[in-house]
Amino acid sequence: MKLKFIPMAVLLVTLTLIASACQGENESASVAQSGDGSAATSSCKIGAISWRDAGKHVGSTATVEGSVVGTEYASSSNGKPTFLNVGKPYPDPARFTVVIWGEDRGKFSKPPESLYKGKDICVSGVVQMYRGSPQIVVDSPDHIALAD
Repeated sequence: MKLKFIPMAVLLVTLTLIASACQGENESASVAQSGDGSAATSSCKIGAISWRDAGKHVGSTATVEGSVVGTEYASSSNGKPTFLNVGKPYPDPARFTVVIWGEDRGKFSKPPESLYKGKDICVSGVVQMYRGSPQIVVDSPDHIALAD
């Protein structure tokens, strides 16, 4: 009976340690924001990944860092999305994209395509793959910060 109990105790301790590590990681993932709804200037959190590596983290929550090299507000498209293309411009499939749906644009102090164009940003969220390119969908300026 003792032999069955020891592996169960080891498993329980291991799961507790993993949960603690994940909770600490999530707490440090918060992104600074100024009072006007725009991203505040700050460093990306430790552990941020390059936009080049975002595709390796599909399905995971991550903070991705890179330069916004192109933007577009597709006002006549379904859902009126704003696209922030990081690292490479559209239509290069090697780019990383931040998507902001039209219903969320009002949460930003300025139009996101002008607020972030040409800036180095850190964006946090779940990395998804869309038509061969990694992306994060953002619904609040809280998830985007300007990098130093």
